[in-house]
Amino acid sequence: MVKNLGKALVRRKPIIIFFGPNGAGKSTQIDLLAYALKTRNIRFRKSWVASHHLFVWFLGVLLAKLGYPKDPWTSANPHLVPYVKFSFLIKGMGKISRQILITLEIVNVVIADLFKVRAPRLLGYHVIIEKYLLTTIADLVAMFGWKVLDTFYARLLLNIIPKDAHCIFLYTDYANLLKRRGIKIEPREYLERQVVIGRWYAKHYNCLVVDTSKTSLKKTHELVMKYLNLS
Repeated sequence: MVKNLGKALVRRKPIIIFFGPNGAGKSTQIDLLAYALKTRNIRFRKSWVASHHLFVWFLGVLLAKLGYPKDPWTSANPHLVPYVKFSFLIKGMGKISRQILITLEIVNVVIADLFKVRAPRLLGYHVIIEKYLLTTIADLVAMFGWKVLDTFYARLLLNIIPKDAHCIFLYTDYANLLKRRGIKIEPREYLERQVVIGRWYAKHYNCLVVDTSKTSLKKTHELVMKYLNLS
């Protein structure tokens, strides 16, 4: 399969997905790949798709403004995944409230997928996506627990991911993420959950997997180019 990706890249106007925890090097590799496509006169669009957590984001920011909870992570990044810190509020919701919340999350990403992925592809562009629906699945696990993986919602998100997408999973250990991102880093449990889900998907869907703590930026780019048969 891998050796035929280069021809497919031009023929199908495919989707290339970079996923993994923040700080693993996704944005850097996306920029390098975008430059490589540009030099080959290949039309592309860079995109970022993940759930927006509108309800929980609003709740988190509201509570942060009221002074609770007071911790360095929330204070420095009130806009970054506050649902991790407020998961206890979700656990206190009734069944109907939870269904409404998770439905809103799914609607958010489906609409984002339609406009940021499907539409550009139909217009003939290659679409390079950062994060995408696997991150949303990890977010849902953070909010509702591992049992959410056995629900219709998780299966729906997995089925939305295009079958011909080229998936690249970049990760590194928590110590390296902490060194790279400092106070902007998300909670360790959340990041490690992303890695577990990413490893599972990569194993079952023939993804390129790179541990960026053991591979230089240049070497990682070379692996990406080889995977896409663009080297």
